[in-house]
This record gives sequence, structure tokens and C-alpha cells, in this order.
Amino acid sequence: MNREYEIRSDNTLTVIEQLINQGINKISAIIRHSERFYSTSARMEPFMNLTPEGMQYAEKMGQDLPSGIRPRLYSSHIGRCIETAYLIDKGFFCRHGLRIPHNQINEILAPFYLIDIEQIIGLFKKRGTNNFLRDWFEHQIDESIMGNPVNTAATLTRFMVNCIDGLSENEIAICVSHDWNIYPLKEFALNLPHEEVGDVGYLDGVVFLKMTAVYMLPRTRQIRSPLILHYSKHLPVDRLLAEPKQWERQHNGSFGRISGFLQPAGQYQSESSGHDLPSGYLFQRSGSYLREPACPETVF
Repeated sequence: MNREYEIRSDNTLTVIEQLINQGINKISAIIRHSERFYSTSARMEPFMNLTPEGMQYAEKMGQDLPSGIRPRLYSSHIGRCIETAYLIDKGFFCRHGLRIPHNQINEILAPFYLIDIEQIIGLFKKRGTNNFLRDWFEHQIDESIMGNPVNTAATLTRFMVNCIDGLSENEIAICVSHDWNIYPLKEFALNLPHEEVGDVGYLDGVVFLKMTAVYMLPRTRQIRSPLILHYSKHLPVDRLLAEPKQWERQHNGSFGRISGFLQPAGQYQSESSGHDLPSGYLFQRSGSYLREPACPETVF
């Protein structure tokens, strides 16, 4: 059984290199593992490791990481992610001659949101990838079977932000994970539905960076410029992700996600809850926001 996905390590490396060239030296990237084997048995899924070509792609990605930076590696406990992290380490050492800290396993990079595997497999086979993911994102799958997708995105975002905060100068965190971990980030953090932007390719992912307390998520080829995620103590990212409807309702549904941090905008308040939205956040309609951003630096 084979599934075709693009190898997108070059895209990921290009974003990282561009950011480093702009003087941004604290970066965390969550990427999908490299090319893998597949099985007709769902029970064998955790044991499907990298193909020989996938091993080469991962090692080459390590070789092609920019000089002058030092990767800090994290991965899921699933073998293909550990393999990918090891080979990135190997490639980096072969090209640059620098030893880096050992890969750290973290459960957040694994499919921690899977609860009832048997039912999930049945739903996935019945619905197919795109419909299954949409059912999950629209809360059509009971949370006793699969964890809340908004909470999943928030947990992953917090992990990536914490990775940045733990870096020394000129270090980047490379976090090897799974496509199902990246889809919720794109859906809820970037407002990029998989039906529009397509599959998460091998070694593809989302890059976070820190710049004066602002965390950015660079845009894909479908979107022209980076998104910035403002991680505010006044409005933590889990609330920002978990409560978009609250802020939408206060404007009678005429606005989409919180999508601006361009200039002081005054206070907005929800009549139902009384919560203030901190000064500085703007709203834009999600349709124009996705295709015609008013500014290359936009907060969702």
C-alpha cells in the first residue's frame, strides 16, 4: 500500500533560511516525518518506518540546514519520527561537523488526541482523509473517541512557543511529528483548511519564530506573506483559539477570526461575558484576510 505525498523539505528550509537572513535567530519548526512505508493493517501503523528514500531525504535536510545555527531536536515516540530526527542530526553533523544535543521525545508531538483507536480507524476508513478531518474539526466526532481539535491546536501551539522560550541564541527547535498534528494548527491557528491548501507533505510543517514577544507562523505558497501569532498574557493562545466564536458573536457574525495587530484599536467587549479584548487587536473578514492581507504582518 502506497500513498503519494510531496517532499517539501526545500520549502521548510527556505522559510528557515529566509528568517535567519532577516536576523531572526530563535525559531521552532514542527514538521512531518520523512517518507514512510504503509501497511494494509491499521494495527501495524505505529511500526511503519521510513523508506530508504525517506532516510535520504531526512539526512539531506540535516545537511542543508543553514550554517551558523544549531538545531535542537524533538520528536514523537513513533519510530519514523525518531528516525527522521536522528537522520537530520546525522546530516547536520556530516556537513557542519557540530555535535548537537540528543533528540528529546515528547508526547505532544505524538497523536496524543487519539483515544479510541478502533473507532477512529473505522471512521477514517468509512469517511476518507478529507471528510474525516472535517468531521473532527467540526466537532462531529465524540470527544470520548478523539480529543477536541481546538484544544489539540492550542496544546501544540503552547509546546512550540515553549520550545522557542527554551532556546539559546542561534538555536532552532526542529520538532518531528505527524501530519495529523499539523492539520489542526493550519485549521485553527492559520485558518488554512486542508480542503484548500492540500495535504501536509513529508518534511512539511509550520515554523514559529520569536520577535519582541510576537510569534509568527509563515504562510504557505497559497498565502503571500507571514502570519503573526501574538502570545499575550492578556489573551493566552488557548483562549484565542478556543473562543473565536465569542468574539465573532459580539459583531453579529460579521467578522471572522481575530486577525489584526496593526495599531491600537481600543477595547472590544462581549456583551454576554463582559470579557475585554485587549487594545491592539483588529478584526478582518476571513475571506479578504486570507487572500488579500492588509499588512504582511497580521495576527490571527
